[in-house]
Amino acid sequence: MKQLLAIAVVMLIGSVANAGPEEDAKKHRQALKTAVETHSASEKSQKRVNRYDAQTRDLREEFLTTTLKTEKLQVYVKQVEELLSQQAGKKADIERQKVELQEVERDVLPLMQEMVETLADFIGLDLPFKADERVERIEGLRETLKDPEQAVASKYRKILEAWQKELDYGNAIGAWRQDLLLGVESRTVDFLHVGRVAMFYQTLDGKESGMWNKAQQRWEIVSAGYAPAIRRGIRMAREQAAPDLLDLPVPAPVSGGQG
Repeated sequence: MKQLLAIAVVMLIGSVANAGPEEDAKKHRQALKTAVETHSASEKSQKRVNRYDAQTRDLREEFLTTTLKTEKLQVYVKQVEELLSQQAGKKADIERQKVELQEVERDVLPLMQEMVETLADFIGLDLPFKADERVERIEGLRETLKDPEQAVASKYRKILEAWQKELDYGNAIGAWRQDLLLGVESRTVDFLHVGRVAMFYQTLDGKESGMWNKAQQRWEIVSAGYAPAIRRGIRMAREQAAPDLLDLPVPAPVSGGQG
């Protein structure tokens, strides 16, 4: 910019070199004024150019930044669309499984109800050992079947557990203490069941023992000679004595007509 000013001054001086003194001074001042104005205008133009150049750089930076954000956003949108597509597929699969489960429940529920009622009938025809506990178990199963919050698998598992419990009774001896009503008199006695073959009771003093008559559905007093064996059986069931053979009376078979 300074070089342009110098050139302009030199050119003006050269153009007035042959003029008179006053005329020379006047032209000299005019030349300087023109040079200064030219210099000022050039500076203003340069500033505008610099400003436009800076604005251009800023716009370019903003454009590049926006372009980069747009590309990232496009990648994100694509990922979201793929995720939504996968979730839609999973949702459809879940809905299909729910329909299948409802169909299974509709088919299995009557079967489970029949299993529970069959077990209840079986207990009703069996020896009346631990009757309260076994009846309570059946009632619990019936309530379970009515509960919509419990899964079918859970209901079925509980039914199988109840059946297994009943099967285990047939291969074991058990003893428990409970009140027994005989006529109008209630006494606390020890009970003993030997599988599903026989069921006995014995008073706490050991002076009276009885056996369940399944055919007559009542208790019968047994000979005092069986008292030691019954007492030993009770101790064995409680794991207070080693397993051994027991000399116990065996009830007569019940005919089919008597259940």
